[in-house]
Amino acid sequence: MAQDSIDVSGIEDNLFNEDFLSDSLNDIFGRFGNKIQNDLIKSLENGGHNATLRLQQSIELDVELFGQTGFSWQLKLADYYDDLDQGRKAGKEPPLAPILEWVKAKTVFGGLNVKDPTSTAFAIKKNIGKFGTQPTYWFSKVVEDGRLEELVKEISESIGKNIILRDGNN
Repeated sequence: MAQDSIDVSGIEDNLFNEDFLSDSLNDIFGRFGNKIQNDLIKSLENGGHNATLRLQQSIELDVELFGQTGFSWQLKLADYYDDLDQGRKAGKEPPLAPILEWVKAKTVFGGLNVKDPTSTAFAIKKNIGKFGTQPTYWFSKVVEDGRLEELVKEISESIGKNIILRDGNN
């Protein structure tokens, strides 16, 4: 799952109360969450990467309050989002089940004409293992367009304090 966190430092307890969070920050995160979810779905659809709808249905934004001193947000996605976004290197074959699900969806809804979906999925699996896949940047194009910096700016202005943007690995 993808994760980005936002920490708030140096906020006085009386400024960071539940009423303020529920009114101001929840509105900001609500708008942000709806916009990023819609834009990610559009990116999947525009790239033709939405056959099974699994990735689209996995997109979720969670916001969590830590006492009265901070909050974080986490964008959750199916674990294979990065393979689709950044591509997959050759060398290791992916699991068969998701490819079979994709082949079946493409056969029913995408005009793919195959007589044996299992054999087709197996061949695709072998091909991916041998050659890898090209990146699509369906995710990167959306989240690296400056929207995270805009979110930080909007929250900072709302609470009147500076915010540090960091990824979930820091």
